[in-house]
Amino acid sequence: MNKSGIVFGFFLLAVMVGGCNVRTGEPKATPTETKSLLLYSGSFFGFGRFGFSGLAFMGDRLFVGTDRGLYEVIDGKIAKRFNWMPEWDVAENPFYDRVNGYLWFEHTGVGKLIRFDGENWSFVPLPGEERSRGDALAGFQMFNSNDRLYAYSPQGIWQWDEAGGWRKQYMNGLNCAGERPGEQKECFLMAGAIGDDLLTVIRHDASLMSVLLPDKPNLTQYDQVCILTKGVCTDVPNPMGYSFFVKEVASGVSKAYVLTYQNELFSVGSNGLEQLPSPGTVDKILQTNSERLLVALVNGEILEFNGEWKKMTAKPLVSEGSKKFAYLAEHDGKIAYAISGYDLTVLGDCSIRGQSALWVIQGEQNQCVGF
Repeated sequence: MNKSGIVFGFFLLAVMVGGCNVRTGEPKATPTETKSLLLYSGSFFGFGRFGFSGLAFMGDRLFVGTDRGLYEVIDGKIAKRFNWMPEWDVAENPFYDRVNGYLWFEHTGVGKLIRFDGENWSFVPLPGEERSRGDALAGFQMFNSNDRLYAYSPQGIWQWDEAGGWRKQYMNGLNCAGERPGEQKECFLMAGAIGDDLLTVIRHDASLMSVLLPDKPNLTQYDQVCILTKGVCTDVPNPMGYSFFVKEVASGVSKAYVLTYQNELFSVGSNGLEQLPSPGTVDKILQTNSERLLVALVNGEILEFNGEWKKMTAKPLVSEGSKKFAYLAEHDGKIAYAISGYDLTVLGDCSIRGQSALWVIQGEQNQCVGF
């Protein structure tokens, strides 16, 4: 065997030993902590893809959900990595619950929610009944009202009660599973909050194609934005008669924001739906605790809206043609922005295998987080 073959043999053995350092038995809520390289983790000993699945600040600590566990980033550098399983260690949709002071996320491998109070970890059962594969892929999304925590999936909305766990919120009149044969389908899509009020989005004349590949709305297929009170959905005033398909909702104290698949942005408040001027093609929206609207454009520029648009990044961070998932989080003026996709063209030296990238942005500084 030649020298290069021997070197490769030792390399492969090292990867296999690193990858075989697995825990046996049922996963525990308290994870293992490590700073090991990406190469020695995940499917196929780390040779598989690496992707992000969400961001959340807990004070100054940034938590990054990935398919290789949960990372903690402090001052733009990886401080810790938390793992629960040797394979399928996916930490989905981390969310900081400001009402109860917990970090939450769904662990798809364990099949439970995990929450963290800053020191201790615990398992929490998932809301609702057994889910279909489509529901599982959609995952649970969380949001806060003024004094409650909620989670939703295509199956509905649940309110968290510390004493009693998850309580499903009743919605009257839906016809998504054929409850009223022969009538148009009306399906729950997503939810958010304006203060203490629950904001819900209902799709009329829903079909599989209208959910998976939403096109332009028409006279029968469109989304209704309404306030849910005791199971009854009351329309939000729509004085201009806008018709749209909703892509995302950002909750807030005095108003919420809606992004549509037609790249329209609306504020939702006491005056109903009001359209905002377009900043460009929007990938992601977020409302901060100080009620500022942040948007990430398809080219990675971050903008803030406070009556007018203000750039938060000095220049674009990614090629506009890159197809990707984008994630935003913010705390006290510090912004985290992550992307994951296929064959990304990242402007600058921040790409992780051409598949993902993460920045922490403050002032005019765009700090790349190295993995």
